[in-house]
Amino acid sequence: MDELATRAGVPTELVKRLVDAQLLTPDPSSLVDVKEVSLVNLVGSLEAAGMSVEVLSEAAKRNQLSFAFLDLVLGRPESLVGEETFEDQCARLGADPATVSETVEAAGLPRPQLHDRLRKEDVQGITDVTIALALAGAPLISRLMRVHGESLRRVTEMEAHIYHLVFEEPLLASGLSEQQMRDQISQMSPEVQGLAERVLMWIYKRHRDHETLSHLIGHIEEAVSAADVGYARSKFPPAVGFADLTDYTGLTERQGDYVAVEVAAAFSQLVTRDAAECGGRPLKWLGDGVMVYFPQPAQSARFALELVEHVAQAELPPVHIGLSAGPVIYQDGDYYGKTVNLAARVATQAVGGEVLVTQEVVDNCSLEDVDFSSIGAIPLKGIATPVMLHRATRI
Repeated sequence: MDELATRAGVPTELVKRLVDAQLLTPDPSSLVDVKEVSLVNLVGSLEAAGMSVEVLSEAAKRNQLSFAFLDLVLGRPESLVGEETFEDQCARLGADPATVSETVEAAGLPRPQLHDRLRKEDVQGITDVTIALALAGAPLISRLMRVHGESLRRVTEMEAHIYHLVFEEPLLASGLSEQQMRDQISQMSPEVQGLAERVLMWIYKRHRDHETLSHLIGHIEEAVSAADVGYARSKFPPAVGFADLTDYTGLTERQGDYVAVEVAAAFSQLVTRDAAECGGRPLKWLGDGVMVYFPQPAQSARFALELVEHVAQAELPPVHIGLSAGPVIYQDGDYYGKTVNLAARVATQAVGGEVLVTQEVVDNCSLEDVDFSSIGAIPLKGIATPVMLHRATRI
């Protein structure tokens, strides 16, 4: 009991009370395991919040409480708290504790305190953060950590919501008690968690590969342009469009992820239908937006105006669209190059219900029911010179 209390950072007396309450049955012949340490540590925190061992024991006896979930949340060896403190690690790495703690906090994680004992996974994570800080500096890494933290927080919130709907709610509705439900799904929870982590890493790596390739192709295009050697351009260039729902992030914050997912699903159906009818196809979805490819600029303009109308009829948040035409580079099922990047930038200039297009779209588009009005040369982020843009409307 003494070793278990020491590993968990609680008085031995608490461990004895847990054993007496039959919430803990340590095996005296075996080493202390991760689950035992996690259980004792958690109960210590619960008791500090006013939930005594006796109260927890009574809830367990009434089949209303189970600690089976600890295997999923805190039962991994890397989750075990070690002896090294945050201050010790920073000293060992030669890192500034204030800078490291601010960077960790930027990811939405608890800010490490000097005397906090670290979990094994935190030791590795903080080591990697320290290396990143040395490579790129605090301002850039803090920005990256903030994006990571906010994006992954939303992912994990949705995972928890789906887990409740798919596993917990049906079992409770069938008449099982909280304890029976928890004991039953705890057997499969590690497999579900492993599945979610593998899918997440697959998606991340695919997006990373895309961004890396896009960046490299951009450098190739700049190098060819600087060399002034020229390359063949299509007489009838394809077009790329980006369509985004206006204030989708605000909608998520106001009404929650569930409503936002329903809106995104309805938007997806409209985009898929309208793109097919106009001869184009959606290439990839970006949460609240989509990239669409068209063999001809006229197809893209017709699609954009029809989508604006259909989104309004469906009472979804207004969509804003940017179109660009020109050479594109096809690689690994996706399109890259300046035309793609330019369309994305143009889309950010459009307001809800507006379609903005580049000069190349106007020059290669002849539709009797579509009018283009110039709004002038507009500076766009990441584009060296201002770009002539036009607003597309129905005649």
